[in-house]
Amino acid sequence: MVSAEASTGPAQPSWAYYHFGEGAVIPYNSNLSDYNIDVAALKSTPPNITGTTSYVYVNHTGNETPVDIYGNLKVPDYFALNHRGYLYAETTGTYAVTLVNTDDVAYFWYNTTAYTGWNVTNWDMYTDFETADSLHIDLVAGQYLPIRLVFANAQGTASLPFSITAPDGSIVLDANSTASPFIVQYSCDRVTAPEFPSFGHEA
Repeated sequence: MVSAEASTGPAQPSWAYYHFGEGAVIPYNSNLSDYNIDVAALKSTPPNITGTTSYVYVNHTGNETPVDIYGNLKVPDYFALNHRGYLYAETTGTYAVTLVNTDDVAYFWYNTTAYTGWNVTNWDMYTDFETADSLHIDLVAGQYLPIRLVFANAQGTASLPFSITAPDGSIVLDANSTASPFIVQYSCDRVTAPEFPSFGHEA
């Protein structure tokens, strides 16, 4: 197995929370399945709050109480979360990305599309109400892979179980992960893996 030294770029993916209210961006979800939001609206909309996180997870049972968004209590209905960063390959091999029991909807992009050009039709993985999917991505040690995960909840229960697993079976990122040197915001030289544009000013 080929390994690379850990990246020293800033660890943890960045995220942004957007509350739109019911409307064109996040419509009422009456079908549960085959549900979509206006993903492109996130590119130019200033988020309500941003931050970084060592884990990715949302679990909320209703819209009567605030939802915990990485330690921040926020409005639980008609909201979207936009996560992004780079998966740094410590070892050469196949990495698994999994979404399970999403409620309401999640989109995942990787490679150049995760950095720019992402939209509702070119996702690499999509899950809606209580469905699951996974991707297997081959990486070379030392490679930086842009990744982006957008999640949205219309009304009611919100659920986002997400994970990235390394070739040796160890968890890189999930609901219980701690800060990993293998999920970074950019590379040290900011050239190999450039910094993402600021939220609200993406293309």
